[in-house]
Amino acid sequence: MKKILIIDDDPQFADMLNFQLGRLGFEVETTHTPIQTEEYFDNRNFDLVVLDVFFPNRNDGLDLLRKIKQNIQTDHIPIILVTSQPSELFMQEPNFDEYLQMAKEFVSKIDGPKVIAEKVGEILSSK
Repeated sequence: MKKILIIDDDPQFADMLNFQLGRLGFEVETTHTPIQTEEYFDNRNFDLVVLDVFFPNRNDGLDLLRKIKQNIQTDHIPIILVTSQPSELFMQEPNFDEYLQMAKEFVSKIDGPKVIAEKVGEILSSK
């Protein structure tokens, strides 16, 4: 069974995505802060991470993305970036190209948990 980690500060969204991923047969763990997440990687292995881009401290998600990709034990894990911003707005972020080089995919939360869950399935089926 493939194991997914959701990192999102919105518990309601994380629960909905957890439900959709569970329906597709994935094992899912959820954390709501980047600080908690670093501890998760110490003793668990994940096949994919769904990472919220913006936390209350605006850059936390992007800082965590960099840390995951700079760590030899986690750099191979595909990451899907999600944000509540419309895609067009996020694409205007100053470092958007850098983030897409590190992430496998970008999906707006506006598209909904079902679409994000389908992207997870697509990425893991091609892995």
